[in-house]
Amino acid sequence: MVTGGETSGTLALNQHQVRVAGERLNLTDLWKAAGSPSGRSPGDWRVLPQGIDFIKHISFTAGKSGSSVIVAKEGRGGGTWAHWQIGLAYGQYLSPEFHAWCNTVVRRHMEGKLVPAIGVSTSGELTTLDPEQQRILGPIIQFMEQSFARVFAEQHDIRELVAGVRSELSELRGRVPQRRREISDATRKRLIATLIHLGCRCPCCGLAEVVSGCGDVVNGAEFDHYYANQLASNDHTWLICKQCHDALTFERMPRAEATPHFMSFQLRRALLRAALKAEDGP
Repeated sequence: MVTGGETSGTLALNQHQVRVAGERLNLTDLWKAAGSPSGRSPGDWRVLPQGIDFIKHISFTAGKSGSSVIVAKEGRGGGTWAHWQIGLAYGQYLSPEFHAWCNTVVRRHMEGKLVPAIGVSTSGELTTLDPEQQRILGPIIQFMEQSFARVFAEQHDIRELVAGVRSELSELRGRVPQRRREISDATRKRLIATLIHLGCRCPCCGLAEVVSGCGDVVNGAEFDHYYANQLASNDHTWLICKQCHDALTFERMPRAEATPHFMSFQLRRALLRAALKAEDGP
């Protein structure tokens, strides 16, 4: 449940209130809602290599200084305040469950895109669906969002299995020649069209513009094979800004850290497809 205005207020979690102000949220409130685990406070996390690297990345992509994207305040209303993207990363550090909550509730509140009732106007911009479309798509969207959250809440149960599979795949790849599959022009056009509807910004960091309203790729944005170079369909690729692409390519950002953003993009792409189909009619 979100209370307060459009850019400020609170988000409810585990009977705790997580304060939100503009693009920032209070990491100290997140920590308290997690039970104030020892050694995992915002101050502990921000001095770890993963915290330092991610804060630098958000600072760079947002074009702001490190002190402006995360700051510790004392006294009434204080705590550690940070850009909401940093809050997503800190939520992942606290636990998979917190990461799932952050990626659904926090991202939905900040971006205003994962709301239950979204649609597409004839001008191509996201608008509120009419009551009949809400009636048809509402249950479908709710089910997809619940399934999406459940997937991330269960991440910790499958990590050991994933590690074993990766080990076996690594051994197999050493024996079998790998062939890169190029992303087709049709796939590129569909990804660009999706991003125009979703606001033209990088689906990974949510900050840099990657396409123009005319459909041109801008600012050095790159198409990325998310899972493997052999998987080049719409479901396995995305268009992201140069900074995010370089961070993933040179492993400055672990793929696991970007996975929630990729899954969120794919979910919004599916919702957009459903909304367009509903608008076109049977």
